[in-house]
Order: sequence, then structure tokens, then C-alpha cells
Amino acid sequence: ALESILLESDDPEIQERAIFAISQRSDGGRAIEVLKQYAERSDIPNELRGNAIFWISQNPEEGGAGYLIELYPRLEDPELKERAIFGVSQAGGTEARQWLMERVRDTGEDVEIRKNALFWVGQMGGVRAEDLQGLYQTLPDIEMREQVIFVASQSSDSEAVEFLMEVASTEQDSELKERAIFWLGQSNDPRVPDFLLSLI
Repeated sequence: ALESILLESDDPEIQERAIFAISQRSDGGRAIEVLKQYAERSDIPNELRGNAIFWISQNPEEGGAGYLIELYPRLEDPELKERAIFGVSQAGGTEARQWLMERVRDTGEDVEIRKNALFWVGQMGGVRAEDLQGLYQTLPDIEMREQVIFVASQSSDSEAVEFLMEVASTEQDSELKERAIFWLGQSNDPRVPDFLLSLI
């Protein structure tokens, strides 16, 4: 009945409610299959497709992340891509993290998509300062480097502070140096005050 409402209604609000209702069902995978079929349709509003993608991501036991990784290359709208990236990040695990890092390094992707992927990798945890440093050195894009600095500032890894100190000390770009100094100023690490005084 819910599937019929979703497919036959022309009222976006009713369709949105149907998507939510279907997502709450426990039908041995049938509900998620309905949402997957809906997410793949290009003849419906992106907002509704995005809602379907979101609810798919909230059902990791149904292989939501794997499906979203498979669906991603077929998505053209940046907003839908961001929904898929968020969904994959919710799954956690090594595969999800590796896939997101591939998006970060893919220069064929829009820079906002890459920044978004890097943000969610940081939110997943487990990103070492060493990884961020390596990424920083290989990314020529200023916007991406700035995002690496931000992600480092949100890390609980004590070595992330050392990375920010290194950027503040050696970075030639004044804007990036300034961002590193700013985030160091927000840190409670006891090493930071003396370091900032040394810069002065």
C-alpha cells in the first residue's frame, strides 16, 4: 500500500511521508529495495531522491553503504552526491573510510564534494595526524589544504596539534598559515601558548 502511494501520488509531501513510512518498515529487505528503486529514478525531484538515499543509509544491516557506493557514479546532482557521501560515512568501517578518501583525492570531483568527503572522514574518527600530513603535502588545491587544517583542528589525536604547528611554522601561503594559527588558538593543548609566543 505504501509503495502504491509513493509511486502513484503526485503530491511531494505525501510522497515524502510515504518514503519515511516505508523506511520504518521491517519487511525482510523489501522496504529498502523499494527505496533503492526510487533513489535510482531520474524522473523525480532530487529532494525526494535525497530523502530515499538518507533512509537507505540509516539501515546498515541492509547493506546501505555498499549500495550507495555502487549508486554514487550514477548520481549527477551535487546535492545527491553529498547525501550519498553522508550515508556512507554513517556506516563506518574501513571500506567506507577508504572510499571517502578516494573521493577526497579525486581531482575530477567538484571541490565542495571533496571537502565534504574529508569532513565526514574526520567525523568518523580514526584519521591519524600522519594521514592528514601526507594528504596536505599531496594536495595542491588551497581550499582542500584549508579543509585538512580544519579536520586536524577537530581531531583528538595529540599529533594533530604538532601537524598544525608545523603548518604554522613552515607554510609559505599566508592564508593557510593564518588558519593553522587560528585553530591552534582554539586548542587547549598546553604546548600551544609557548609555540604561539615563539612565532611572535
